Parts: sequence; C-alpha cells; structure tokens
Amino acid sequence: MHEIWLGDAAMAARALCGVGPSRRGWLLRRLMLETRRARLHVARTGTAHPIWGDGSIMAAAMRRHPPSETSLGKGDFRICLISVLRTLDFGKP
Repeated sequence: MHEIWLGDAAMAARALCGVGPSRRGWLLRRLMLETRRARLHVARTGTAHPIWGDGSIMAAAMRRHPPSETSLGKGDFRICLISVLRTLDFGKP
C-alpha cells in the first residue's frame, strides 16, 4: 500500500474546488485513476511517470493547478475534502 498523507487529500480537495460541483465526481475518479497508473509505472520502471508523476495523489492533483490553500471554515473546501476522504475509504466519490 502506498502511503497517503493529509497533504494528498487536501491537494485533491483543492483541485476539486477548482471545478464546478457537477464535474467533481469525474475529476476525483480521474485523479484516482492517474494515481494508480503512475504507481504501476513507478513499480515497473523505478521512475516517475512523465505526466502523472510519482504515484501520489498530490502529484496528480497539482497537475490541475488547484486554487490556493483555504481554511476548513470554507464549506466548499470541506465538502470536497469529505468527498476525497470517502473515496479513500470506500473507493467511490
């Protein structure tokens, strides 16, 4: 199992905040797919994937140029973070 850090979840949530609510489920599924593919590439070659990075959720999310960090007091960010955490627990946005 690849380590997942709080920063990974926060960066993914920020990326989700950068798109409209109707696109968030798609984007979250896409981030998880890119993460899995990058991890496979790293395991196979020993090098980061040229597009998706090192296999971290953060690397996949940063490609989306997420908005600046915000506080948990912002409801939109909190909703996105909860969605990311649910996906990590249950595999579905």
